[in-house]
Amino acid sequence: MAPNAGVCPTCGFLPLQPDEPQSDRSPRVEELLRCNHPPLDVETLDLRRAVRKFTGIVTELDERIVKAKEMLHNLSLARENAECRLNDARRLLHPLRSIPDDILGVIFQHSATLREGSRPESVLDSLSPRGAPWLLSHVCRRWRNLVLSSPNLW
Repeated sequence: MAPNAGVCPTCGFLPLQPDEPQSDRSPRVEELLRCNHPPLDVETLDLRRAVRKFTGIVTELDERIVKAKEMLHNLSLARENAECRLNDARRLLHPLRSIPDDILGVIFQHSATLREGSRPESVLDSLSPRGAPWLLSHVCRRWRNLVLSSPNLW
């Protein structure tokens, strides 16, 4: 078999050879595993060859597992990075960012009157930390500057 035959060009995965049995045991091996009899001399030679062969296979599979785990880790990091950039772009494109300051000022004024409108007997209390000017000024720097520069909210 050529060195790169059957290897995935993207991940380097080399599939198991189709001529290697995955888990089939011979009836003789099953019989020897159920009892404590030693294998015959001919069987001992075959078993030693099997030990050498499967030691190499296990080592190769362990190396492939390590590579697969590294690749999975790298893919997870790349996904996290892409998801972070996606979220950044979505946040920056949010429609609320494009509302002009004068429209936001009208919305803020309306929210202040709605809040006071729920209690008709009260007057606008701009000193209350639960009042519209205070709440709105804690959203972001832009809103804070807008609220502080709007005397009609206070």
